[in-house]
Amino acid sequence: MTGFKHLQTEGLITVAADASHKQKKNYSLTEKAIQLVPIIAQLGAWGAKHTASTPELSIRASLLADGGPPLWEDFMKELRHLHLAEPIDPNVPTVLEKLDAAYHGMTGNERKSL
Repeated sequence: MTGFKHLQTEGLITVAADASHKQKKNYSLTEKAIQLVPIIAQLGAWGAKHTASTPELSIRASLLADGGPPLWEDFMKELRHLHLAEPIDPNVPTVLEKLDAAYHGMTGNERKSL
């Protein structure tokens, strides 16, 4: 078993048909996957420190590591909103917006939708 099917079997994603197109599927993270954010943040920080990478490619990992548990919690709340339809304060800048702005500020590229 490979790819998305394996992630689904392990309970990390759910898959639903897309009502707008019968050949499309919508993939969402589960709570189990969202709880991996602290681990992924630490892996990203390790990679930024110990592997050859440009500042542009490591900026998001560095920001997540520097933000520590408070930022990870905010990010997990945001992911719960996006994938599990939990409410979120629309007046607070999202972690994704902050990470995206940092990346595009380093690259000089326009913001593209995530």
